[in-house]
Amino acid sequence: MEKGDFSQLTHRAEIIEKLMQLKAANCPLLVHFTDLGTLSTAILEIDAEKGELLLECGDDNQLNQKLVRSLAVEFHALLDFTKISFTGKKITQITLDNGKSAFLLEIPKTLMWANRRKYDRITLPKRSESFCEIVFPPPTVESSKEYQAKYPLVAEKVFTFPLYDVSFSGCSIINHDKTLSPLFMQKLTFKHCKILSPVSNEIRISFELMTNRPFDSDEGEFGELIGIRFLDVKRKLILR
Repeated sequence: MEKGDFSQLTHRAEIIEKLMQLKAANCPLLVHFTDLGTLSTAILEIDAEKGELLLECGDDNQLNQKLVRSLAVEFHALLDFTKISFTGKKITQITLDNGKSAFLLEIPKTLMWANRRKYDRITLPKRSESFCEIVFPPPTVESSKEYQAKYPLVAEKVFTFPLYDVSFSGCSIINHDKTLSPLFMQKLTFKHCKILSPVSNEIRISFELMTNRPFDSDEGEFGELIGIRFLDVKRKLILR
């Protein structure tokens, strides 16, 4: 399997620059505790002069205390399909001037930055709020008779599917609607679609459908995993 460039940054200026990107995007930082679950936070402030990093403090006090008591924790983030991770040490919980709590720690001395791996995919949490919004393409003379017959059911409609995993080269979506299954045909090309995620701005994509296989659902409902390969990716900047 081909791997992309995975860089270990050690230069202080580079690390701060990457952290600033995470802050600007309000990108969630995740800490996975196998016994308690996953803590989600984000960067509030970066004080380069003091060498300090200030993070949001969540509402789950048990997770907060677990974080503070840990000698070292691994923070993970996904920014525009790029994986970032760093180790946080000597984390303390403080009270800000506005009365809210926050985590304080030193700016990490190293930071791992995965530069758009080509095939390595990140599986998203089951309750992820990331989705793929698609419109089925009109049939052509080369379309199968089955696709032509079923297309009127979906013509000009927008469908939203949960994202299962994602990489720079493509992603997988989950379909729970059995009536749509025959329309997901390999090599079918979709245009004017979108990836919607709370961790980044709207991403517009076109893609080719590559695979379609059964997906086991915890609830026992119908499910299939649709693998797609990106043909074009454009990020739409949203001014706030």
